[in-house]
Amino acid sequence: MTKIKSCFLLANALMFGACSDNSDAPGDAANTCPAAWTAVPSTDPTINVPADGGSVLLHTAATGTQSYKCTKAADGTYSWVFTHPTARLADCNNVQIGEHSAPNAPTAPQWNNVDGSMVEGRKVNGIAVTPTAIPWLLLSAFTHTGDGIMSHVKYVQRANTIGGIAPSTTCDATNADATSDVPYTADYYFYGS
Repeated sequence: MTKIKSCFLLANALMFGACSDNSDAPGDAANTCPAAWTAVPSTDPTINVPADGGSVLLHTAATGTQSYKCTKAADGTYSWVFTHPTARLADCNNVQIGEHSAPNAPTAPQWNNVDGSMVEGRKVNGIAVTPTAIPWLLLSAFTHTGDGIMSHVKYVQRANTIGGIAPSTTCDATNADATSDVPYTADYYFYGS
């Protein structure tokens, strides 16, 4: 069985290192990441991965947008409603190795890897760490496709979020159905065995 370990750049650029320690790639000793990068992140217990969730298989840095639509509710009020994420998943050299989206938005977010595999998640829990960023989340794997790394994922953790919250601009009858893409970054940790 091929054992692949990949390491990925933190979205906030506080960590750096080389990438992709593939045990099948001979003579590639320089391709390792700092131990802190591949370690389980420190999070609130409400989003900790269960004991049977496995270990970190993959850690990616996401850069993208959280999209919102100015929507009229049944009671006649307007608000920005989350519609879907769109993000680039990068490795430690900032090379794109996947994408994050939600074709069945706003539920069922998914992460695709360049190896052709995909995992779709369902929210287990979340916690707002700061009012200026989207919550940190724990999601359980619901659907898999392909034979790559994402096919082994049991849980996904979103941490270290920056931005992505609903727009602070006016949402009312004058701009009903307007959309807004709000920039965000996050680290996604994929757990499994």
